[in-house]
Amino acid sequence: MQLANKLTNLLEDISDKIDNAYFVDLFVRASNTPTIKMYEKLGYVIYRRVLHDYSGEEDGLDMRKELSRDVEKKSIIPLLLMK
Repeated sequence: MQLANKLTNLLEDISDKIDNAYFVDLFVRASNTPTIKMYEKLGYVIYRRVLHDYSGEEDGLDMRKELSRDVEKKSIIPLLLMK
């Protein structure tokens, strides 16, 4: 898990400082509870469910974390809640 944390932090740093992105997306199988919990501990939220994302059979979860450019944290509001 330590390697995953380092890689995730590197992705966030590059996305934030070089790409000036609003958020980072990570996709995970909906059944992969340990990974979902790990991402949640790193500050990610479930943004949306992607139907039949894995081999056309299993749903995926799009997990998202806002970066410094998204001051109002609008990028992590799930689509169904946006007006």
